[in-house]
Amino acid sequence: MPIVLALILLLVLLLNHPGVLAPDIKPEIYMAPWREAQALSRAWRESPKLGEPNFNVGLFPVAWVVGVIQAIGFDADLSMRALRWVLLLVGGWGASRLYGLVAGPQRRPIGHVIAAVLYVANPYMVTAGDFLAIVLPAAFLPWMALFLLRAATAGGWRYPAAAALCFAAMSGMNAAVIPLIQLLCLPAVLWYAARGLGVGWRRTLIAAGKWGLLAGLLSVYWLVPSVAALGAGSHVTHFSESLEGIAGSSSFGEVIRGLGLWVLYGRDADGPWQPGFAAYLDNPLVIAASFLLPLLAVLSALVVRGPARRFALLLAVPATVLMVGAHPVSSPTPFGRVVLWAFEHVPGAAAFRTTNKVGAVMVLGLVLLCALAAPEILRRARRFAPRPVLAVVAAGALVINTWPAWTGGLYSLPLPVPDYWYKAADALDRGPADRRVWFLPGVAQPQYTWSEDRPDDLNNAVLSRPSFVRITLPESSPYGASLLAAVDTGLQEGTLPAGTLSASARYLGVGDVLVRHDVRWDKAGGARPLDVALQVGSDPGFRFTGADGAPGEGILRTADQPPTELDLPPLQRYEVSDSRAVVRSEALDGLVLVDGDGWALAPLVQVGLLPAQPVFTFTSALRKADLVARLGSTSRLVLTDTNRRREVTPNRLTSAYGPVVAASTDPGPTIALGDEDSQTVLVSEGGAVTSTQDTPEYGVNAASSPENAFDANPTTAWTFGEFGEALGQSVTVRPSKPVAVDEVAIDIPPTVGQRITALRVEADGAAKEVKVPGDGRVAVAFPGVRATVLTVTVTGIEGEGDNPVSIADVSAPGLHIRRVARLPIATTTALERLDTSARSALAATPTDVVLTRVAGQATPVDDEERRLDRDFTLPADRDFRVYGLVRPDASAPDDMLDTVLGVTGNAVARSSSRAFDAVEVRGSRAFDGNPKTGWIPGRGVRGEWLEATLSRRHPMSYIVVEQPSDASTWVTRAEVLVDDAVVATATLSPGRVRIPFPETVGRTLRLRVTDYQGTGFPIISEIEAAGARVAPAREASSQECMTLGTLDGVPLKVRPVGAVDGEGPRLVAGCDTVRLAAGKHRLRSLPGWAADTLVLRDTLGEAAVPGRAGP
Repeated sequence: MPIVLALILLLVLLLNHPGVLAPDIKPEIYMAPWREAQALSRAWRESPKLGEPNFNVGLFPVAWVVGVIQAIGFDADLSMRALRWVLLLVGGWGASRLYGLVAGPQRRPIGHVIAAVLYVANPYMVTAGDFLAIVLPAAFLPWMALFLLRAATAGGWRYPAAAALCFAAMSGMNAAVIPLIQLLCLPAVLWYAARGLGVGWRRTLIAAGKWGLLAGLLSVYWLVPSVAALGAGSHVTHFSESLEGIAGSSSFGEVIRGLGLWVLYGRDADGPWQPGFAAYLDNPLVIAASFLLPLLAVLSALVVRGPARRFALLLAVPATVLMVGAHPVSSPTPFGRVVLWAFEHVPGAAAFRTTNKVGAVMVLGLVLLCALAAPEILRRARRFAPRPVLAVVAAGALVINTWPAWTGGLYSLPLPVPDYWYKAADALDRGPADRRVWFLPGVAQPQYTWSEDRPDDLNNAVLSRPSFVRITLPESSPYGASLLAAVDTGLQEGTLPAGTLSASARYLGVGDVLVRHDVRWDKAGGARPLDVALQVGSDPGFRFTGADGAPGEGILRTADQPPTELDLPPLQRYEVSDSRAVVRSEALDGLVLVDGDGWALAPLVQVGLLPAQPVFTFTSALRKADLVARLGSTSRLVLTDTNRRREVTPNRLTSAYGPVVAASTDPGPTIALGDEDSQTVLVSEGGAVTSTQDTPEYGVNAASSPENAFDANPTTAWTFGEFGEALGQSVTVRPSKPVAVDEVAIDIPPTVGQRITALRVEADGAAKEVKVPGDGRVAVAFPGVRATVLTVTVTGIEGEGDNPVSIADVSAPGLHIRRVARLPIATTTALERLDTSARSALAATPTDVVLTRVAGQATPVDDEERRLDRDFTLPADRDFRVYGLVRPDASAPDDMLDTVLGVTGNAVARSSSRAFDAVEVRGSRAFDGNPKTGWIPGRGVRGEWLEATLSRRHPMSYIVVEQPSDASTWVTRAEVLVDDAVVATATLSPGRVRIPFPETVGRTLRLRVTDYQGTGFPIISEIEAAGARVAPAREASSQECMTLGTLDGVPLKVRPVGAVDGEGPRLVAGCDTVRLAAGKHRLRSLPGWAADTLVLRDTLGEAAVPGRAGP
């Protein structure tokens, strides 16, 4: 019988996804076991994440065992299945032997079979046992319990040593979280030894002490490095799965049937994360059968008596309670509250937050009950049916109970690596061994178009060279994680300046870059393969060396796919020019001391402060003495605003970072370096703003903050209330000084789905209810009131949808809240009190200020900062040259944009809105005589208007409105107003339409849209009326000085450098040198221009310190 059962088990394992590798742990364990065993034996891992403390040292014996299996002749796939088979046999055998000891003279062959079969064949072992980290400790759990009981009865060191070896065999992978949590079995084992077997507590505790001593000695090899890696491990738990997600599925009903592990219940765009196990959730027969083991255990508990029953219950009941854990997190049991407190306050406890992993202890207790009762239950059952019938029924129930194992669903993560990957790996391994391979682009969770997503990527499995890949879960050092996140986010969002990738590669010791176009970029909002290929291919520091795979092979197919994207191969290889070794020595001459984080690299490359990649270091990593020692004329100090205190959503590749928050605000999960003094933080100027919902229900929204509702800028907004949560939400401002609220204007942007229909506005003690019209513009009056508190509450919602709503602007005279980013102060504070020699060194150190606006992707919804407002502190007096990159301010009104862009004419054009706030579709484009340009209204289109104000009053009797003849969306009805009086109402169509009206003398002619047709935005190409015309910018204006903002209240004037590219970004340089004293300074923007990057370049030592001079 045992041989037959073992063969059946082997067939089941072999026939699930035959011939396909389905790693149940890191793929390199099976694809490169000997190399991985060597890497795992070290306390520091160089790959795959720029180096990290190794909390998986305990896994190296497993890799060694796999290597031995493969040395016999098994390939990677068969070695995985062979190891699983051996472990399940070991576990079943151990459960059978433990039953024999507990049953004593009452043991029967059927009990041995039941114990072995049920321990191996149950929903927990099918689902959770799909991971080696669970099935390996579970296999040795019954043996450890058995030998501990033997140790108590027999004395000596033999059985304690055997029990310790069993604990060691569970391995220390993942810092031995599962072997340690399985020690929950100890109270039951020790009680049964002392009382059930009659050994007594003294002998039992002596045996346990011997086991503990030996187990500790055998675990030193993984325990020491795991303790050293606690910081990295706690960092990982902070960013990985949440307690709500982990405990949300671990209800008692799910736990008792051996399920509840959160990954079983997850879904994404592709469907269930573990589709092979879906029958446990959607097949009624399988669901019913999954309760077989607990039902049998309850029945068995009624049959079994004595210490054996108590022993089994002492195993099963506490384990069940712990598996349920904190469920539900929103309203936990008293025990759940204790668990939550421990995870929050006990160091290292968060590593055990997936309490479901103690399931093997519960299963062992239930199995023992069933095995102990099996002879008696079988005897009674034979009164109603013969043995063959009972055997068939039992076998059928067992098959249904483990249905996925019989239907090809046993392995949830198959990994059929294409041949082109091995070809690329062979080519890359011929490169220099002292230089890394960089896998681009980064991923949120490693997944290819030919695989499921999994925790580990392929680089360690296929490459012998050191390599790294950016995964959004920040597992490397804080500095490495910051740099990789910054560069990869810039690549994904398409904002990296030219040369940044190759500069980063040189700093990181990269010799080759592997660009992967077969990754699943779509799930986490990543960049398209074509966009990645263009950015990497255009970097001047890379040289193309080859491609692997056929054009289009492995490329994700999408509905909006650019045709040329399918011409790409799945893999492209590039060599880094002037690459550097991973381990190297470099001169400190030219050292750049960066007060910032990884996001500083791109702007420093862009503005010319890192030519030829000199050594740079983050000042937050230095002690004061080390910082001072590095000052001098051959170093450079750069103050930046990039180390922003903000939340990060670790499963997003773009739009992953929230708005910067105040120093006193907990940012949540963040990869900002240092403490609040080392970070760029929010300072609200003009008052304080609070809201009932600060962040979205899921993820982050960098473009949304409560202050946006009071910033006098209708192109920004406080966005909130998704998933039907908008009703009752409110935002409150407490101005720095009372403001007159005789008239409060509120702007509610139209939304599709649910929309705001009513508001309550409160000014101090007064309150008014108002309805929100279709165009979203509301006026509320509180005559004679000077308010110290102003609150707007949503009291009406209509429509259906999960969409958020917004409040764009709440304006009143004198009410203006400005979000200012204060640069880090830790470095300048450290340099305040220096001795004479240190002050001289500081005086000789060039000190620059590099400021960057957070613009995100090239979409309006991701633009956190519309303008650049900063507070910064200088450690010493300095003379600065100013230069930077600016663009027309998308939040400025039309007439201001025309002024700053040098547009002239006999009329001033204005509009109520622009589609996506785009500068190039402002009102004057309908008066420029060019039918290829035009005004595109935004918001809800209906009610939006375009007007021209002439320099003097003029007779008018008609207006000609032109729309593109091939337009898919066009204005169908409009009103014509002269000096605010309606003079005509007309029906419009594509093409030119002349609208006559009685002759009127006036200055301002307005066209107001009342209806339109189509699904997009209409375009008003041209308007002819009263000779109103504008002309493009004058050539002479490209060299004139313009006011960009104010610096300490003084206008900061700059002029364009070189050719001006239409209305896009342009390079500017200061009209004069700026002298600033040591201390605090205030940079404030003005409407008209938005600075993307602004540099205050110290004039000191520009020739002595490497660095391009800039404009």
